[in-house]
Amino acid sequence: MSASQVFFTLGNETICLQTTVYGGTGIVYINLHENEQTAVETAKQVLPHTCGILIEIKHTAERLISFHLNDHTYIFDPNRMFSATGIKNSLLENGIYDEDAEHLVAAFADAVTQQLLSHQPELIVALHNTTGDYSMANYEEGGELANDMADMFVNNEHNKADFFFTINRSYFEQIKQAGYNVLLQDNEKVTDDGSLSVYCAQHGLSYINTEALNEHLQEQVEMVRFVASSIVIWCMNIREYQPSDREPCITIFDSNTPQYFDPTEKEYLQNWLTGKDEGRHSYKNNIAEHFYVLEHDGAVVGCGGFYIPEAKPVANMVWGMIHRDYHKHGLGKALFQYRVQQIQKLYPHCSIILDTTQHTYGFFEKLGFKVTQITNDAYGPGLNRYDMVMDAK
Repeated sequence: MSASQVFFTLGNETICLQTTVYGGTGIVYINLHENEQTAVETAKQVLPHTCGILIEIKHTAERLISFHLNDHTYIFDPNRMFSATGIKNSLLENGIYDEDAEHLVAAFADAVTQQLLSHQPELIVALHNTTGDYSMANYEEGGELANDMADMFVNNEHNKADFFFTINRSYFEQIKQAGYNVLLQDNEKVTDDGSLSVYCAQHGLSYINTEALNEHLQEQVEMVRFVASSIVIWCMNIREYQPSDREPCITIFDSNTPQYFDPTEKEYLQNWLTGKDEGRHSYKNNIAEHFYVLEHDGAVVGCGGFYIPEAKPVANMVWGMIHRDYHKHGLGKALFQYRVQQIQKLYPHCSIILDTTQHTYGFFEKLGFKVTQITNDAYGPGLNRYDMVMDAK
C-alpha cells in the first residue's frame, strides 16, 4: 500500500486530493464528500484484501466545500462540479455565483478527473452515504428524480437507502441478478447536474455508485466486496479460438507449469493447437472439436475446449486453464460453465468427462462432477490423475 497527496489552491483554501494505492485491479474508488466516513471506512476494510485505488477529497470534513475569493464566500457541492451547469447551479443553491468562482471550481474539477483518469480505470466506483433523505424512493414513479432513471430493481429485503446506481446496462443486469437494489441512469434524458455519474456517461466511462445509510457499514462493505470480486468477470469475453491465440495459450500453459501441468505435456498442447490452426481435428476419430479463449480487458488469459469421439456419446473436456496471474477470480469457473452450456446445447445426449489432478479435482466436484478413477503419478512424479464424469441431463 502506498499513499500520496496533491494540493490544490481554491481561493484562500487548500484542498487535498489523497490517493491510496492498495494494488491494481482496474477499479478506482472515489469519496467526494468528506463527511461520508462510513464510505471511507468501507474502503479501508475492503481494499487491503481486494486491491484497488482510493481517491479522497480532504478539506474540512464537511460535505460542501467553501472558499473566499474577491471578498466573497463561495460554497459548492463537489459532486456537482463536473459541468459548467452543475457548478453554476451549485454555487447559486449554496450562496452566490460569479464567473471567477466558476472558473476556479472548474479547474479543481479538472484536477480531480485528471487524477481519476491517470490510473486508466476499467471502472470508477463512487462511495457515498445518505441520511435516508436520498434513496431509491426518489426515483420511483412520482419521485423528483424519476425522469433520470432508465430502469430499477428493488429487493424488498434490503433498505431502499442501500443501493447501487450505475450508468451501464451490463452492470445493472449483473447487480440485479445478484439481488441488490440497483438503479440505471437514463444517459439520454438525465438532468445535467454536474455529478460524476453524468460526467462519466458523457465521456464513455464505466461508473457505479455504492450508496448506503451512514450507519450501515456492514451493508456497504458487502456491496463493495461484491463489486471488487465481480469486476474481473464483468470485463471478460469468451470466443472461439483463432490462430493468433496460439502463443497466448502456450503462455497460459507455461504459467501453470509445473504445479498444474507436467512440462512434457506442452508438446500435446502444441499438437492440439496446430490442428485448430490448420482447421482440422487434432485427434483422430472425433466427430467434433471445439476450443475457446477467455479475454479479460482484450488480453487472452484463459482457454479450454472439448471434443466428441466417434466411438461413444461423451464430451471430453480438454486444455482448460487460466493464466496463473488470474487465478481465484472466478474466471476458471466461468469458462468451464460456458463449455458445459455449449455441450448441453449442441450435444444434449452427451455426458461430460474430464481428467485433472489432485490440485483441482475439488473444484470440479463443486460443479457436479464425480470421481470415477484415481491414477497415481499418471502425469508425472507427484501429479495424480483424477478421472471425473457429469451425466447427461
